[in-house]
Amino acid sequence: MQRIPSLDGLRRIAKVPKREFMRRGVNQHTLEKICRGESVRAIKLAHCLKVLEEYERGQMSVMAINSDPPDAEHRLSTAPVDHRHPIDVCLSEPHLTTRE
Repeated sequence: MQRIPSLDGLRRIAKVPKREFMRRGVNQHTLEKICRGESVRAIKLAHCLKVLEEYERGQMSVMAINSDPPDAEHRLSTAPVDHRHPIDVCLSEPHLTTRE
């Protein structure tokens, strides 16, 4: 039995990177058919929509984790981070750049 995705489903699918679907087992050609609005096997469309829901659930949990502000204790206990390359750090030390 062939199925055509709904417009809502197509909009949601369009927001997700295509490689993400392929990483999760959706065939590239099936995905292209779905995006063009062509009919595909019902089981293939169901799998694609399941992957879409899993991806959206994962994105929502990532957004929730990233939106939590760090607590005051964590901010006070975090040491400053030196983002320079290790070679630059070594060369900037005075005792390492001069010979005695």
